Amino acid sequence: MNCARRKDGHATAAYRFFCSLRSTSHAPAKGQAQTLARKVLASIRQLELGAAVLARALLWGLVNWWADVACLTFAMLAAGITGLSIGKILLVWTAGAGAASLSPTPAGIGAVEAAMVAALTAAGVINSHAVTAIVVYRAISLKGAVTIWALLYRYLRQRRRRLHSGRVSALCRNTHRPDAPPEQRPLQN
Repeated sequence: MNCARRKDGHATAAYRFFCSLRSTSHAPAKGQAQTLARKVLASIRQLELGAAVLARALLWGLVNWWADVACLTFAMLAAGITGLSIGKILLVWTAGAGAASLSPTPAGIGAVEAAMVAALTAAGVINSHAVTAIVVYRAISLKGAVTIWALLYRYLRQRRRRLHSGRVSALCRNTHRPDAPPEQRPLQN
């Protein structure tokens, strides 16, 4: 289909419409991807992450992982599962982490539980105990994280409001004082 002109010489409205769609394709302009890549790399180079910052991030990541493994271990103990080696516990946790990475659902809900229950039963745990342990673990790890973040958000929001209201009231107090500095006095018409 040549968009320049149909063979019979007529350019109908529909034909012009389809030709306009074809000419304004959604493909990026030549060189646009390279320009975007250069801009992204330039912004990454501007980050100043020293060795101390990276070491701290690595440390907190490891603490988070080990706390998650401890949560799984205590959930298994609560469900009556004893006698598993740390290697098997780590294998169960890794199965859940891998499933969470590959799952299209938020936080891997569904896939993580299935993978972890399968890993526990493969490790020799009775199926009902495995399901109980994983449900307890996921309830604590998901609900606990959401609750902690919600409380932290609420605290920070209230703190911000208090600071803001304190500044406003202090500013109002200063503007009504005759001995306030000139930059804090209200403008006079």
